[in-house]
Amino acid sequence: MISVVVPAYNEEDSIEKTIKSLTDVAAKSDQVGFEIIVVDDGSTDLTADRAESAGVSVIRKPQNIGYGHSLKIGIKAAKYDTIVIIDADG
Repeated sequence: MISVVVPAYNEEDSIEKTIKSLTDVAAKSDQVGFEIIVVDDGSTDLTADRAESAGVSVIRKPQNIGYGHSLKIGIKAAKYDTIVIIDADG
């Protein structure tokens, strides 16, 4: 079982492609439990909206606080013990 945490800031052009790549990898594996959590770090574009429309969990931060803070929030929200971190631009 794997939780994938994706910190994102103004990645509207790449977030959907990254999510699709992750879901494709999960579908090809024998992984029983798999979740993707996008932590939007106060983006001023459509990053969070595009991630939500791709069907993953999205945590919206009202302002940009930074990569490390986004990681902490995503890890805390994860359901599974194995956590993978990937940048929003893949």
